[in-house]
Amino acid sequence: MEPTTCRAPRTKSTASRHDHWDDWAWNASCHHKSLGRPRRATPSRHNSTLSTLTAPLSVRLNLLLLVLLLWSLLCSPTDAASQKGDRRRSALASIASPGELLVDRSEPPTPPSLRMPHQERDTGTVSTVTVKPAQSTLSFGLASTAVSNGSPTTATASASIFTAPSSASDSPLPVPFDTNLGNNFTSTTCPNFFDSFLNNADFKTCYPFSLLLGTSTGFFAASKSLVRITRTLDATCNVDFDKCSALMARLGQQIQSENVCGAEFRATNPPVLQAYDGFIAYQTMYQAACLRDTNGQYCFADAITNTSSTSDAYPYYLPVGVDLPGGSRPTCNKCLKDTMIIFAGSASNATQPISQTYGNAAQQINIGCGPEFVNDNVMVNSGSSTVLGLLAGGGLPRWVVLLTLLIVYFS
Repeated sequence: MEPTTCRAPRTKSTASRHDHWDDWAWNASCHHKSLGRPRRATPSRHNSTLSTLTAPLSVRLNLLLLVLLLWSLLCSPTDAASQKGDRRRSALASIASPGELLVDRSEPPTPPSLRMPHQERDTGTVSTVTVKPAQSTLSFGLASTAVSNGSPTTATASASIFTAPSSASDSPLPVPFDTNLGNNFTSTTCPNFFDSFLNNADFKTCYPFSLLLGTSTGFFAASKSLVRITRTLDATCNVDFDKCSALMARLGQQIQSENVCGAEFRATNPPVLQAYDGFIAYQTMYQAACLRDTNGQYCFADAITNTSSTSDAYPYYLPVGVDLPGGSRPTCNKCLKDTMIIFAGSASNATQPISQTYGNAAQQINIGCGPEFVNDNVMVNSGSSTVLGLLAGGGLPRWVVLLTLLIVYFS
Protein backbone atom coordinates (compact mmCIF):
# COMPACT_ATOMS: atom_id res chain seq x y z
CA MET A 1 0.00 0.00 0.00
CA GLU A 2 1.52 3.31 -1.11
CA PRO A 3 1.84 6.07 1.48
CA THR A 4 -0.51 8.99 1.13
CA THR A 5 1.16 12.33 0.61
CA CYS A 6 -0.47 15.75 0.81
CA ARG A 7 2.10 18.18 -0.46
CA ALA A 8 1.07 21.61 -1.71
CA PRO A 9 1.52 22.07 -5.46
CA ARG A 10 4.26 24.43 -6.54
CA THR A 11 2.38 26.45 -9.15
CA LYS A 12 2.77 30.00 -10.08
CA SER A 13 -0.11 32.34 -9.47
CA THR A 14 -0.47 35.82 -10.88
CA ALA A 15 -2.95 36.89 -8.29
CA SER A 16 -1.45 36.81 -4.82
CA ARG A 17 -4.82 37.32 -3.22
CA HIS A 18 -5.83 33.80 -4.22
CA ASP A 19 -3.02 32.25 -2.20
CA HIS A 20 -5.03 31.97 0.98
CA TRP A 21 -7.97 30.34 -0.77
CA ASP A 22 -5.69 27.81 -2.52
CA ASP A 23 -4.00 26.93 0.75
CA TRP A 24 -7.35 26.48 2.49
CA ALA A 25 -8.73 24.22 -0.27
CA TRP A 26 -5.59 22.14 -0.28
CA ASN A 27 -5.67 21.65 3.50
CA ALA A 28 -9.33 20.54 3.43
CA SER A 29 -8.68 18.10 0.61
CA CYS A 30 -5.67 16.65 2.39
CA HIS A 31 -7.63 16.31 5.62
CA HIS A 32 -10.39 14.27 3.96
CA LYS A 33 -7.91 12.01 2.25
CA SER A 34 -6.23 11.27 5.52
CA LEU A 35 -9.58 10.35 7.05
CA GLY A 36 -10.48 8.05 4.15
CA ARG A 37 -7.32 6.01 4.62
CA PRO A 38 -6.72 5.29 8.28
CA ARG A 39 -3.16 4.62 9.17
CA ARG A 40 -2.29 1.20 10.56
CA ALA A 41 -1.54 1.38 14.25
CA THR A 42 1.96 0.51 15.08
CA PRO A 43 2.05 -2.19 17.76
CA SER A 44 3.44 -0.87 20.95
CA ARG A 45 5.11 -2.63 23.83
CA HIS A 46 2.02 -2.07 25.98
CA ASN A 47 -0.32 -3.85 23.49
CA SER A 48 1.98 -6.87 23.14
CA THR A 49 2.14 -7.23 26.90
CA LEU A 50 -1.67 -7.05 27.19
CA SER A 51 -2.22 -9.76 24.55
CA THR A 52 0.30 -11.96 26.36
CA LEU A 53 -1.72 -11.63 29.58
CA THR A 54 -5.19 -12.13 28.06
CA ALA A 55 -4.29 -15.35 26.21
CA PRO A 56 -3.72 -17.44 29.37
CA LEU A 57 -6.72 -15.74 30.97
CA SER A 58 -9.07 -16.95 28.22
CA VAL A 59 -7.69 -20.46 28.56
CA ARG A 60 -8.30 -20.34 32.29
CA LEU A 61 -11.88 -19.18 31.77
CA ASN A 62 -12.52 -22.00 29.32
CA LEU A 63 -11.08 -24.55 31.74
CA LEU A 64 -13.19 -23.13 34.55
CA LEU A 65 -16.30 -23.41 32.38
CA LEU A 66 -15.48 -27.03 31.55
CA VAL A 67 -14.97 -27.87 35.23
CA LEU A 68 -18.32 -26.32 36.13
CA LEU A 69 -20.06 -28.33 33.42
CA LEU A 70 -18.46 -31.57 34.59
CA TRP A 71 -19.30 -30.82 38.22
CA SER A 72 -22.94 -30.04 37.42
CA LEU A 73 -23.31 -33.26 35.46
CA LEU A 74 -21.63 -35.53 37.98
CA CYS A 75 -22.89 -34.02 41.23
CA SER A 76 -26.48 -33.22 40.36
CA PRO A 77 -28.84 -35.24 42.56
CA THR A 78 -31.52 -35.34 39.91
CA ASP A 79 -31.50 -36.71 36.39
CA ALA A 80 -33.93 -37.94 33.79
CA ALA A 81 -35.21 -40.56 36.18
CA SER A 82 -36.24 -37.87 38.68
CA GLN A 83 -38.04 -35.94 35.95
CA LYS A 84 -39.87 -39.08 35.03
CA GLY A 85 -40.72 -39.52 38.71
CA ASP A 86 -42.45 -36.15 38.72
CA ARG A 87 -44.50 -37.14 35.70
CA ARG A 88 -45.27 -40.47 37.33
CA ARG A 89 -46.59 -38.91 40.53
CA SER A 90 -48.76 -36.43 38.65
CA ALA A 91 -50.20 -39.23 36.55
CA LEU A 92 -50.90 -41.45 39.54
CA ALA A 93 -52.48 -38.54 41.39
CA SER A 94 -55.15 -38.40 38.70
CA ILE A 95 -56.13 -42.00 39.43
CA ALA A 96 -56.70 -41.94 43.18
CA SER A 97 -55.21 -40.58 46.34
CA PRO A 98 -53.38 -43.00 48.66
CA GLY A 99 -56.10 -42.72 51.28
CA GLU A 100 -58.77 -43.84 48.82
CA LEU A 101 -56.56 -46.60 47.52
CA LEU A 102 -55.66 -48.14 50.83
CA VAL A 103 -58.54 -48.07 53.24
CA ASP A 104 -62.24 -48.65 52.78
CA ARG A 105 -63.77 -46.80 55.72
CA SER A 106 -67.31 -47.95 55.00
CA GLU A 107 -68.79 -50.76 57.07
CA PRO A 108 -68.73 -53.97 54.99
CA PRO A 109 -71.81 -56.20 54.94
CA THR A 110 -71.80 -59.19 57.28
CA PRO A 111 -71.64 -62.46 55.34
CA PRO A 112 -74.67 -64.56 56.34
CA SER A 113 -72.71 -67.80 56.00
CA LEU A 114 -70.77 -66.95 59.14
CA ARG A 115 -73.84 -67.03 61.38
CA MET A 116 -76.80 -68.89 59.94
CA PRO A 117 -75.42 -72.47 59.83
CA HIS A 118 -74.02 -72.05 63.30
CA GLN A 119 -77.28 -70.80 64.76
CA GLU A 120 -79.16 -73.77 63.39
CA ARG A 121 -76.82 -76.21 65.10
CA ASP A 122 -76.43 -74.58 68.47
CA THR A 123 -78.42 -71.45 69.02
CA GLY A 124 -78.21 -71.76 72.79
CA THR A 125 -74.47 -71.61 73.16
CA VAL A 126 -73.50 -69.02 70.61
CA SER A 127 -76.56 -66.86 70.23
CA THR A 128 -74.59 -63.81 71.38
CA VAL A 129 -71.66 -64.35 68.99
CA THR A 130 -71.47 -61.82 66.15
CA VAL A 131 -68.71 -62.18 63.54
CA LYS A 132 -67.65 -59.31 61.34
CA PRO A 133 -64.84 -59.36 58.75
CA ALA A 134 -62.86 -56.73 60.63
CA GLN A 135 -63.24 -58.70 63.88
CA SER A 136 -62.98 -62.22 62.52
CA THR A 137 -59.36 -62.54 63.53
CA LEU A 138 -60.13 -61.49 67.09
CA SER A 139 -62.97 -64.00 67.41
CA PHE A 140 -60.69 -66.61 65.90
CA GLY A 141 -58.03 -65.95 68.51
CA LEU A 142 -60.47 -66.01 71.40
CA ALA A 143 -61.98 -69.25 70.22
CA SER A 144 -58.62 -70.96 69.95
CA THR A 145 -57.70 -69.72 73.41
CA ALA A 146 -60.92 -71.07 74.83
CA VAL A 147 -60.27 -74.43 73.24
CA SER A 148 -56.86 -74.61 74.87
CA ASN A 149 -58.52 -73.99 78.23
CA GLY A 150 -60.87 -76.88 77.63
CA SER A 151 -64.19 -75.04 77.50
CA PRO A 152 -66.70 -77.24 75.63
CA THR A 153 -69.01 -74.31 74.88
CA THR A 154 -66.34 -72.23 73.20
CA ALA A 155 -65.07 -75.32 71.47
CA THR A 156 -68.36 -75.49 69.62
CA ALA A 157 -68.02 -71.81 68.71
CA SER A 158 -64.47 -72.46 67.57
CA ALA A 159 -65.61 -75.15 65.19
CA SER A 160 -68.15 -72.85 63.60
CA ILE A 161 -65.71 -69.94 63.25
CA PHE A 162 -63.24 -72.15 61.44
CA THR A 163 -65.74 -72.52 58.61
CA ALA A 164 -64.95 -68.96 57.44
CA PRO A 165 -61.29 -69.59 56.49
CA SER A 166 -62.33 -72.65 54.53
CA SER A 167 -64.45 -70.49 52.22
CA ALA A 168 -61.63 -67.93 51.98
CA SER A 169 -59.17 -70.63 50.97
CA ASP A 170 -61.44 -71.65 48.13
CA SER A 171 -61.54 -68.13 46.67
CA PRO A 172 -59.10 -67.40 43.83
CA LEU A 173 -55.97 -65.44 44.56
CA PRO A 174 -55.92 -61.82 43.36
CA VAL A 175 -54.22 -60.92 40.09
CA PRO A 176 -52.87 -57.59 38.79
CA PHE A 177 -54.92 -55.41 36.45
CA ASP A 178 -58.15 -57.31 37.06
CA THR A 179 -60.21 -54.37 35.75
CA ASN A 180 -60.56 -52.87 32.30
CA LEU A 181 -57.37 -51.14 31.12
CA GLY A 182 -59.36 -48.61 29.13
CA ASN A 183 -58.75 -47.50 25.56
CA ASN A 184 -56.19 -44.76 26.10
CA PHE A 185 -53.65 -46.42 23.81
CA THR A 186 -52.15 -45.07 20.61
CA SER A 187 -51.58 -48.51 19.09
CA THR A 188 -52.56 -52.14 19.50
CA THR A 189 -49.09 -53.29 20.49
CA CYS A 190 -49.32 -51.93 24.04
CA PRO A 191 -52.60 -53.62 25.07
CA ASN A 192 -51.36 -56.77 23.38
CA PHE A 193 -48.27 -56.59 25.59
CA PHE A 194 -50.48 -56.40 28.69
CA ASP A 195 -52.50 -59.40 27.55
CA SER A 196 -49.30 -61.29 26.85
CA PHE A 197 -47.59 -60.89 30.22
CA LEU A 198 -50.80 -61.18 32.25
CA ASN A 199 -51.50 -64.56 30.64
CA ASN A 200 -47.89 -65.71 30.88
CA ALA A 201 -47.64 -68.86 33.02
CA ASP A 202 -44.39 -67.77 34.68
CA PHE A 203 -45.83 -64.37 35.52
CA LYS A 204 -48.93 -65.88 37.08
CA THR A 205 -46.85 -67.91 39.52
CA CYS A 206 -45.02 -64.81 40.84
CA TYR A 207 -48.01 -62.99 42.39
CA PRO A 208 -46.01 -59.73 42.39
CA PHE A 209 -46.86 -57.65 45.46
CA SER A 210 -45.57 -54.55 43.65
CA LEU A 211 -48.34 -54.87 41.05
CA LEU A 212 -51.09 -56.29 43.24
CA LEU A 213 -50.93 -53.42 45.72
CA GLY A 214 -52.04 -50.70 43.33
CA THR A 215 -53.72 -52.40 40.38
CA SER A 216 -55.79 -55.28 41.81
CA THR A 217 -59.30 -54.86 43.17
CA GLY A 218 -59.14 -58.46 44.34
CA PHE A 219 -56.10 -57.64 46.45
CA PHE A 220 -57.92 -54.66 47.92
CA ALA A 221 -60.83 -56.91 48.89
CA ALA A 222 -58.47 -59.50 50.36
CA SER A 223 -56.77 -56.85 52.49
CA LYS A 224 -59.94 -56.53 54.57
CA SER A 225 -59.44 -60.00 55.99
CA LEU A 226 -56.35 -61.17 57.86
CA VAL A 227 -56.91 -64.72 56.67
CA ARG A 228 -57.23 -63.81 53.00
CA ILE A 229 -54.35 -61.32 52.96
CA THR A 230 -52.11 -63.80 54.76
CA ARG A 231 -52.96 -66.44 52.18
CA THR A 232 -52.16 -63.97 49.40
CA LEU A 233 -48.82 -63.04 50.96
CA ASP A 234 -47.98 -66.73 51.32
CA ALA A 235 -48.41 -67.08 47.57
CA THR A 236 -46.35 -63.94 46.95
CA CYS A 237 -43.43 -65.03 49.12
CA ASN A 238 -43.30 -68.75 48.25
CA VAL A 239 -42.01 -68.25 44.71
CA ASP A 240 -38.76 -68.64 42.81
CA PHE A 241 -37.45 -65.18 43.64
CA ASP A 242 -34.54 -65.18 41.18
CA LYS A 243 -36.72 -66.34 38.32
CA CYS A 244 -39.44 -63.79 39.07
CA SER A 245 -36.89 -60.98 39.48
CA ALA A 246 -35.38 -61.71 36.08
CA LEU A 247 -38.84 -61.82 34.51
CA MET A 248 -39.87 -58.47 36.01
CA ALA A 249 -36.62 -56.84 34.92
CA ARG A 250 -37.13 -58.08 31.37
CA LEU A 251 -40.71 -56.81 31.30
CA GLY A 252 -39.53 -53.46 32.64
CA GLN A 253 -37.25 -53.11 29.63
CA GLN A 254 -39.77 -54.32 27.08
CA ILE A 255 -42.58 -52.01 28.14
CA GLN A 256 -40.46 -48.97 27.22
CA SER A 257 -39.63 -50.22 23.73
CA GLU A 258 -40.92 -48.11 20.88
CA ASN A 259 -42.63 -51.09 19.27
CA VAL A 260 -44.40 -52.03 22.54
CA CYS A 261 -45.57 -49.15 24.80
CA GLY A 262 -42.99 -46.47 24.04
CA ALA A 263 -45.51 -43.83 22.99
CA GLU A 264 -47.76 -44.51 25.98
CA PHE A 265 -44.77 -44.47 28.31
CA ARG A 266 -43.70 -41.01 27.13
CA ALA A 267 -47.31 -39.82 27.40
CA THR A 268 -47.40 -41.00 31.07
CA ASN A 269 -50.26 -43.40 30.46
CA PRO A 270 -51.34 -44.43 34.01
CA PRO A 271 -51.60 -48.23 33.46
CA VAL A 272 -48.26 -48.23 31.65
CA LEU A 273 -46.54 -46.29 34.43
CA GLN A 274 -48.11 -48.50 37.09
CA ALA A 275 -46.89 -51.59 35.28
CA TYR A 276 -43.40 -50.16 34.82
CA ASP A 277 -43.12 -49.12 38.47
CA GLY A 278 -44.31 -52.53 39.57
CA PHE A 279 -41.75 -54.26 37.37
CA ILE A 280 -38.71 -52.34 38.56
CA ALA A 281 -39.81 -52.22 42.22
CA TYR A 282 -40.46 -55.97 42.43
CA GLN A 283 -37.40 -56.87 44.49
CA THR A 284 -37.87 -54.07 47.03
CA MET A 285 -41.54 -54.77 47.57
CA TYR A 286 -41.02 -58.52 47.72
CA GLN A 287 -38.70 -58.05 50.69
CA ALA A 288 -41.14 -55.67 52.38
CA ALA A 289 -44.17 -57.89 51.78
CA CYS A 290 -42.46 -61.00 53.18
CA LEU A 291 -41.16 -59.26 56.31
CA ARG A 292 -42.55 -60.77 59.54
CA ASP A 293 -42.84 -59.49 63.08
CA THR A 294 -41.63 -61.21 66.25
CA ASN A 295 -44.84 -63.28 66.38
CA GLY A 296 -44.33 -64.65 62.88
CA GLN A 297 -47.11 -62.58 61.32
CA TYR A 298 -46.61 -60.64 58.11
CA CYS A 299 -45.93 -56.99 58.90
CA PHE A 300 -48.03 -55.84 55.98
CA ALA A 301 -50.97 -58.02 57.04
CA ASP A 302 -50.91 -56.45 60.50
CA ALA A 303 -50.61 -52.96 59.03
CA ILE A 304 -53.41 -53.24 56.47
CA THR A 305 -55.85 -54.80 58.97
CA ASN A 306 -55.08 -52.39 61.81
CA THR A 307 -58.31 -50.41 61.97
CA SER A 308 -57.05 -48.27 64.86
CA SER A 309 -54.26 -46.80 62.69
CA THR A 310 -55.23 -46.69 59.03
CA SER A 311 -51.95 -45.01 58.05
CA ASP A 312 -49.85 -48.07 58.92
CA ALA A 313 -50.13 -49.35 55.35
CA TYR A 314 -49.23 -46.06 53.68
CA PRO A 315 -45.43 -46.57 53.67
CA TYR A 316 -45.80 -49.69 51.52
CA TYR A 317 -46.79 -47.50 48.57
CA LEU A 318 -43.50 -45.59 48.58
CA PRO A 319 -41.63 -48.02 46.26
CA VAL A 320 -44.17 -47.49 43.46
CA GLY A 321 -43.85 -43.70 43.55
CA VAL A 322 -46.74 -42.73 45.85
CA ASP A 323 -45.84 -40.15 48.50
CA LEU A 324 -46.71 -40.58 52.16
CA PRO A 325 -49.84 -38.46 52.79
CA GLY A 326 -49.17 -35.37 54.83
CA GLY A 327 -50.11 -35.64 58.47
CA SER A 328 -50.17 -39.44 58.51
CA ARG A 329 -48.52 -41.07 61.53
CA PRO A 330 -47.83 -44.79 61.10
CA THR A 331 -47.40 -46.84 64.26
CA CYS A 332 -43.82 -46.64 65.50
CA ASN A 333 -43.00 -50.33 65.80
CA LYS A 334 -40.29 -52.73 64.70
CA CYS A 335 -42.14 -53.59 61.50
CA LEU A 336 -42.13 -49.96 60.37
CA LYS A 337 -38.46 -49.57 61.26
CA ASP A 338 -37.40 -52.74 59.41
CA THR A 339 -39.54 -51.86 56.40
CA MET A 340 -37.97 -48.43 56.09
CA ILE A 341 -34.51 -50.02 56.33
CA ILE A 342 -35.38 -52.08 53.25
CA PHE A 343 -36.69 -49.01 51.47
CA ALA A 344 -33.60 -46.96 52.33
CA GLY A 345 -31.42 -49.47 50.50
CA SER A 346 -33.37 -48.90 47.29
CA ALA A 347 -33.90 -45.16 47.73
CA SER A 348 -30.25 -44.47 46.89
CA ASN A 349 -30.83 -45.74 43.34
CA ALA A 350 -32.16 -42.91 41.18
CA THR A 351 -33.75 -45.36 38.74
CA GLN A 352 -36.16 -46.57 41.44
CA PRO A 353 -39.41 -44.65 42.04
CA ILE A 354 -38.79 -44.72 45.79
CA SER A 355 -35.83 -42.40 45.31
CA GLN A 356 -38.42 -39.65 44.80
CA THR A 357 -40.62 -40.54 47.79
CA TYR A 358 -38.39 -41.89 50.56
CA GLY A 359 -36.79 -38.67 51.83
CA ASN A 360 -39.95 -36.79 52.74
CA ALA A 361 -41.55 -39.93 54.16
CA ALA A 362 -38.57 -40.64 56.41
CA GLN A 363 -38.58 -37.10 57.77
CA GLN A 364 -42.30 -37.28 58.42
CA ILE A 365 -41.96 -40.61 60.24
CA ASN A 366 -39.15 -39.24 62.39
CA ILE A 367 -41.40 -36.38 63.46
CA GLY A 368 -43.77 -38.85 65.06
CA CYS A 369 -41.34 -41.58 66.11
CA GLY A 370 -38.17 -39.69 67.03
CA PRO A 371 -35.33 -38.01 65.15
CA GLU A 372 -33.33 -41.21 64.64
CA PHE A 373 -36.09 -43.78 64.22
CA VAL A 374 -35.36 -44.19 60.50
CA ASN A 375 -32.59 -42.95 58.24
CA ASP A 376 -33.76 -39.70 56.67
CA ASN A 377 -30.44 -38.78 55.05
CA VAL A 378 -30.18 -41.13 52.08
CA MET A 379 -28.10 -39.78 49.21
CA VAL A 380 -29.47 -40.55 45.77
CA ASN A 381 -26.75 -41.95 43.54
CA SER A 382 -27.54 -40.25 40.25
CA GLY A 383 -24.45 -41.75 38.63
CA SER A 384 -25.63 -45.35 38.91
CA SER A 385 -26.74 -46.21 35.40
CA THR A 386 -28.17 -49.62 34.75
CA VAL A 387 -29.84 -50.77 31.57
CA LEU A 388 -33.20 -49.91 33.08
CA GLY A 389 -31.91 -46.54 34.19
CA LEU A 390 -30.72 -45.57 30.72
CA LEU A 391 -33.97 -46.61 29.15
CA ALA A 392 -36.07 -44.95 31.84
CA GLY A 393 -34.30 -41.63 31.43
CA GLY A 394 -35.14 -41.36 27.77
CA GLY A 395 -31.84 -39.54 27.03
CA LEU A 396 -28.15 -40.10 26.50
CA PRO A 397 -25.89 -41.65 29.13
CA ARG A 398 -23.73 -39.22 31.08
CA TRP A 399 -20.46 -40.56 29.71
CA VAL A 400 -21.65 -39.75 26.18
CA VAL A 401 -22.40 -36.17 27.22
CA LEU A 402 -19.00 -35.80 28.88
CA LEU A 403 -17.17 -37.26 25.90
CA THR A 404 -19.01 -34.90 23.57
CA LEU A 405 -18.02 -31.90 25.68
CA LEU A 406 -14.38 -32.94 25.65
CA ILE A 407 -14.36 -33.43 21.88
CA VAL A 408 -15.99 -30.05 21.28
CA TYR A 409 -13.59 -28.32 23.65
CA PHE A 410 -10.36 -29.69 22.18
CA SER A 411 -11.46 -29.55 18.55
